Amino acid sequence: MEEYLDISVSVVVATDVDLFAFVVNKGIDSRLEAFTKSKFERAGRRLFMRFHRDEVSILLRRMSELQLGLDDGLIDCTTYDAELVDIWIDDIILSWYNYDMKEECFLEEDKLI
Repeated sequence: MEEYLDISVSVVVATDVDLFAFVVNKGIDSRLEAFTKSKFERAGRRLFMRFHRDEVSILLRRMSELQLGLDDGLIDCTTYDAELVDIWIDDIILSWYNYDMKEECFLEEDKLI
């Protein structure tokens, strides 16, 4: 398995940047977990995020909690579009675990985009 899950978003798309900023900047959460091995940097008009393999589950959990309104009460969950969060969750699961949420199956290596 890869060491890092690489994600980059355009800073022009504020909703994506805001979503990841909240998920990452939350710090230590109620499960006493935080992003300590992952790396984040901005270069020009892109935000580059390298989520360490040990922390991909934190990313997915925090996004799922945000989508379900279980965000430790730190923000108003209506700020984030549930459909946008759902798309990111599906994309992360597909790229990291090679699992297609819509088809509910694992993809073969030769069928990856």
